[in-house]
Amino acid sequence: MLVLAYVKNLKTHLGYEAFRRAGDYGFKLSVISCNPLLSALVKELEISKMEVVYKEMIKRRIGPSLISFNVVINGLCKAGKLNKASDVIEDMKVWGVSPNVITYNTLIDGYCKMGKIGKMYKADATLKEMVANGICPNEVTFNILIDGFCKDGNVSAAMKVFAEMQSQGLKPNVVTYNSLINGLCCDGKNKMVVEASDSFNDMPKQGIAHNVTTYNILIDGYCKAGRIEDAFAVRITMMSRGICPNVSTYNCLIAGLCRKGDVEAAWNLMDEMVSKDLRADVVTYNILIDSLCSKGESRKAMRLLDEMSRKGLKPSHVTYNSLMDGYSDKCRQLVGEDSSSQGAKFTIFNCFDLSTGTLACTVKEGVKLYFYNIRFAYVEKERNLAIERAIGDALGQGISAKKDSYFLKGSGTLFGAYAGGFVGEASLGHFHFGYLVGSHLEELLIQKICSFYDQISSLESLKPSKDVDMLLTQLILTCMPPNPIDVNNLSKKIQEIRSKLIRLCGEAEGLLEAHFSAVLASFENPLDHLRIFPYYSNYLKLSHLEFTILKQHYPLVPSQVAFVGSGPLPLTAIVLASKHLTTTSFHNYDIDPSANSRALRLASSHPDLSKRFFFHTADILNVANGLKEFDVVFLAALVGMDKEEKIRVIHHLAKYMAPGAILMLRSAHGARAFLYPVVDPWDLVGFEVLSVFHPIDEVINSVVIARKHHQMSIQSSSSKDQQARPQHNTAASYQVF
Repeated sequence: MLVLAYVKNLKTHLGYEAFRRAGDYGFKLSVISCNPLLSALVKELEISKMEVVYKEMIKRRIGPSLISFNVVINGLCKAGKLNKASDVIEDMKVWGVSPNVITYNTLIDGYCKMGKIGKMYKADATLKEMVANGICPNEVTFNILIDGFCKDGNVSAAMKVFAEMQSQGLKPNVVTYNSLINGLCCDGKNKMVVEASDSFNDMPKQGIAHNVTTYNILIDGYCKAGRIEDAFAVRITMMSRGICPNVSTYNCLIAGLCRKGDVEAAWNLMDEMVSKDLRADVVTYNILIDSLCSKGESRKAMRLLDEMSRKGLKPSHVTYNSLMDGYSDKCRQLVGEDSSSQGAKFTIFNCFDLSTGTLACTVKEGVKLYFYNIRFAYVEKERNLAIERAIGDALGQGISAKKDSYFLKGSGTLFGAYAGGFVGEASLGHFHFGYLVGSHLEELLIQKICSFYDQISSLESLKPSKDVDMLLTQLILTCMPPNPIDVNNLSKKIQEIRSKLIRLCGEAEGLLEAHFSAVLASFENPLDHLRIFPYYSNYLKLSHLEFTILKQHYPLVPSQVAFVGSGPLPLTAIVLASKHLTTTSFHNYDIDPSANSRALRLASSHPDLSKRFFFHTADILNVANGLKEFDVVFLAALVGMDKEEKIRVIHHLAKYMAPGAILMLRSAHGARAFLYPVVDPWDLVGFEVLSVFHPIDEVINSVVIARKHHQMSIQSSSSKDQQARPQHNTAASYQVF
């Protein structure tokens, strides 16, 4: 019942963990609990987890039902795992469950959407198997096949299926006709569009009403065939019949006008769309951007890209391809004009031969786009090496830029012109290539982060939910790759956004820890289940990193450790105490009594940690002489949400910690400083900075370790700025992992 409850409350990840734990403890679940979990995992595209649940059901002898098998087949088809989906039908036979029409329809649909040669052969073979097993195809079966053949470019085969459908007494519906008309209109050939028009006119005779999709398909067909007047006539007809044009209708017409070269009419149509409260989407902008780029108006196209960003629309690879093509063509025109007139082939070397920097401004936007595309198209898959690989690939493939024309078309040209241009500019002392590329990356990255801030700040609640988890995960992935951003040099407006974003992230982190602390407390042995916390592996790595650094500078085993800002789920203290400092006493300080109460509930369940963990509800600024008892003080990243608060806490610790005691702090570096406050070495007045570590993996926080001076006096912040900054500690070790 716990699994079912989690799924019904849209907490699928917890339902999945509950399912796994039930198996660990030998509890047998029913298929009634498992089916909703399977469906939820498929809906959230967690197909690998769905496979785990399915395999465990088989292993635990939880008899899957017909619904179970159909859901699993659907999930595997969505993931493109058609062979595994076919194997599930064999599993059904073993369990004595007969496939039904939904089973086969799902599999046929999967084959139709494969995107591979021979896909329709497999779909047709599945249909024959279906009939051989005594299961009659229905309207959905035929609609899937007709749509599949049409999208495969085989309209004649689709027509045969259409005739077979009617011969079996099944009546085509609007979905059937929409697929056929779309297939006929696809190539934009006038003869085929005429046939599409005939099918369109045949629908009312069959008692089938047109819908907005039908009209849009025919309008698009007329536009592709160059029959713009007929397309607008269809729009008038649809409105006269009470069907309102939607964004797709306008997109088809705008594309048709752009194809014809009537860009002014296209813009007027966009204005009309806005006046009807229809919001232009990514497709609308892609059409207009491509049209502008094809006319050599790349700068106007860039302004549209900026407008998309302001409106919260995420550009697609199509957007960037159009823009990069536009800048590539412009570059070729400017650089290769003379060479072309002499019959020479334009190559990357033409660009490197430049002696002036006149092209720098022309192509810098193209390179900016290239990096933007690489950064945000691939960062989620290969976040740490994306930029390095992109640069290497671009330079390595520059001579044959057409090798990947759909994504990197003209990349060699752009890089060549960009480098050549900046050779000229550098000779005048104006620019540095790396600096300008970096500045563009920084600008784009900050824009992306600010967009996340807008979305996160507009949420009603920061409690764990699908929306909160998704936005925070995307924000973290965006900030994670190493970059040279110095948050101290940001504008005042961006500094304010950063400060607010850190507080929002801190609040969300606290709510997440409180939630999982409560979940863990429901177990008999809570600390045996820490892995259910989403970021547990990060805490393991960070704690190991901190322990390694501590050992380098403090070889003794500390007797007493204080952790300031322990929170409701004191994972760092738990990991350090259980895996590294197994005899040390930990004193956990937190200002929130409810956080300490939750943390105490977890620690008290452990036979060892319950004796070595102590919890204090106090503001650390009110703790004085007690700080002298500790060999090491850990300061959590979110104690002191801004620079001033953090420095105030550090000064207090410097005043009351024992001479020679170690202070370990968490900081942030680069764009990660949008997630956590930064501690600079010169902020540590009264301490000797020993090491600063900036990880470049999924561990977000930098680690700073410092030793309390044997004699110290607190300087004012103004004298600190004047005296401490220039006096860098040459003994400190600054390392990047």
